[in-house]
Amino acid sequence: MKAIQTIKSFAKVNLFFEIAGKSESNYHFVNTLMAITEDYYDEITIHENETFDISVKGDYAFEGFNILEKVASLCKVEFGSAFNTNFAVNIKKNIKIGAGLGGGSGNAAEFLKFLLTQNNIFLNQNAFCALAIKIGADVSFFCNHLPKICTGYGEILKEVPFRVPPLYAIIVLPNFFIETKR
Repeated sequence: MKAIQTIKSFAKVNLFFEIAGKSESNYHFVNTLMAITEDYYDEITIHENETFDISVKGDYAFEGFNILEKVASLCKVEFGSAFNTNFAVNIKKNIKIGAGLGGGSGNAAEFLKFLLTQNNIFLNQNAFCALAIKIGADVSFFCNHLPKICTGYGEILKEVPFRVPPLYAIIVLPNFFIETKR
């Protein structure tokens, strides 16, 4: 079966990060400058299918719930049962899970963009971000690949008012998992 599309889902890095407080629901308020990496990404290959199906392979493959399931479910709720989510999604997971690099959020955003396009739904950035926050705080950051100043839980985006030059970094991936939900 020929792939409809293969998508690069880039990792993000926080160029600075400040915890600015904590909400009553235990989420942290943050101030951060985020940017994507250009050479560290997951690969999402999508095929037409009879049903919605996900498989994950690669260095950081995992079994269990995948955030793309939340994307598909949310789209059905928001746009109705006729919204087509019948695709086989294969993720080559290169981005370490639990490292704060936004791998799952990036996957969710890229799959959301794909589903919207396949269903002929075109949202402006504000509408996309309003939908994306229902999936996860970092998902809206991936609406495009531009650096952004992020506040709130990370969902309030401001364009960077200056040019961010190309940056080079070494990303160290420790051998432990950091729960980034709370």
